[in-house]
Amino acid sequence: MTSETLNDPVVVGAIFGHGAKVSPAWFVFGGRKVKVSGVNHVWIERQGLATLHHFSVSDGPDTFHLVMNSETLSWHIEGISLP
Repeated sequence: MTSETLNDPVVVGAIFGHGAKVSPAWFVFGGRKVKVSGVNHVWIERQGLATLHHFSVSDGPDTFHLVMNSETLSWHIEGISLP
């Protein structure tokens, strides 16, 4: 397995559900649109005034670490793991 640490901004399509629940549906990375096939893990941390929503997601074989900043409503990708 190969892992890479990143800190790149990404465009994300997300679904907002009941109770302020958010889930990424797709994102653009490396010039391609990646469809999220599963959310593996979700956790939250505070950074100053912002709440950072972390998502471990997969598109099948690959796993991505996406983060949404609730203060700026921006997304970035923190890492990728390839088989």
